[in-house]
Amino acid sequence: MIIDDFKRWKVDVLRKYCQQRGLVIANSKRKEELVALAFAAYSQNMPVVPGPTKRRMGAAWTRTTADGKAPSAWTRNAMQ
Repeated sequence: MIIDDFKRWKVDVLRKYCQQRGLVIANSKRKEELVALAFAAYSQNMPVVPGPTKRRMGAAWTRTTADGKAPSAWTRNAMQ
């Protein structure tokens, strides 16, 4: 990728790309600054920083027990 590729991206995509790599982005950043930050992150091979996982609360299929396994649908109070 070259810097011109980043210039074609929309501001919200540039912002998300930078934030995924742990860069703190102020809302007042102009597109040119975001392009420079995104390109610099790409050039330096900055890895994606794992963020908190989003889980749907209340859905049994998204829950796991302490050992990391999904609870049985047939067990009462499987999450306790």
